[in-house]
Amino acid sequence: MAATQEVNAQPTVDLSNRSSDSSMAPSAAVLSALGGAIISQPRVQLISFNTDGDAASVQNFLSAWSQSGVWQQMTQEYGIGPLEVAPLLRANLDWADFVMDGASTGDANSNIESAIIANLDGDAPPWGMADSNTVYVLEMPSGVAVAPSPDAASACDAKTLAWHGAVTLPIRNITVTYIVLPACGSVQALSLVDTKTFALSHTLVGAVTDPTGQGFAAIDAAHAAWQVAGQSPEASDLCHQAMYQSGHLVWRGSNVPQALARTWSNVAARSGRAPCVPAIDDEIFLTAAPSVNDTIEVAVGADQKVTSVTTVGLSLAPGAARDVPVVLASYPQNAGVFAVAATEVGSEDLTLTLSSTQGSHGQTLTLHVAVSANPALRQQVVRLTSTQGDVSFSQYFLVRTPNIAQVKS
Repeated sequence: MAATQEVNAQPTVDLSNRSSDSSMAPSAAVLSALGGAIISQPRVQLISFNTDGDAASVQNFLSAWSQSGVWQQMTQEYGIGPLEVAPLLRANLDWADFVMDGASTGDANSNIESAIIANLDGDAPPWGMADSNTVYVLEMPSGVAVAPSPDAASACDAKTLAWHGAVTLPIRNITVTYIVLPACGSVQALSLVDTKTFALSHTLVGAVTDPTGQGFAAIDAAHAAWQVAGQSPEASDLCHQAMYQSGHLVWRGSNVPQALARTWSNVAARSGRAPCVPAIDDEIFLTAAPSVNDTIEVAVGADQKVTSVTTVGLSLAPGAARDVPVVLASYPQNAGVFAVAATEVGSEDLTLTLSSTQGSHGQTLTLHVAVSANPALRQQVVRLTSTQGDVSFSQYFLVRTPNIAQVKS
């Protein structure tokens, strides 16, 4: 099975309960389940192909995270129980210089999935008897380039620090979940170990809440813009979208020794405060919420798993323009003035002009949205980002351009 997850279904939503008061900010996006499997009693097995000390540090991080109560804070609302951490396993494999993951042509498995099958299947597998509750983390060796799919570039070149997938063991006929942790070096201000723990924590939450792409992997239809913008709506991905360019994506605590990636919480989002957990003490929350009320049809998903969804957004013909009220809010309400920016995600069909590039709680700005006369796409995503210092939060909405011949979305 491929290492990437795709959504092929979408929950419906009753659009009749939208407020008729255009000054009201929309409700928070809801991470929804598709009805497929989750790993409710997870176990994690770190398998390292390195001889350095990083693996021991990552193992200590996993143990501290699982015992701190932070794991439960991040996953319990999705039906996930305590995390069991298996002893570190150091293994030796003769990897190629360039290793592929994901589906490959014909009946052959990818390099990584072949290695998993060879070492976890059968009566006496080298990595121990596999079970479907265990997530196997492959800490790849330095000097080996890894691609998440046969047609992709090196993961490190693409800044893909980790991903998860699932593969069926043919002899035992069980599906196991795995995470690939490439040796990409450090990123931004993080150390090498912090980079690994940040990427691993981000991906492990996704692996247990959405192991095969049918778990918590969809956004409620009223907020379909979030899914169109990100394509991969898992818990940690959604938090990354909400805190785009924010310095608060990383959490550190006295009881967890390395960098931890925060994850989306439906409960926190409904509170009107920062939607990501673990919570940060005295964290400011900022939002610039668009007031759009047209009922539109949009496509969500990727590749062959695209579904049409009824949602709310802005319907604009080619060459047309409209003004959108943008309601500013903050927590606490006296957080002061913050910057607001409007950008188009993934296309160049719109001209976006804000009446002001800053404001404070309770103010309403105006966003002028104009569609080009010959748009390349018939649906566009607009991101509204609110920033104060190193704190940044984003909202998304859709612009639908009907009656154009292009079939791209």
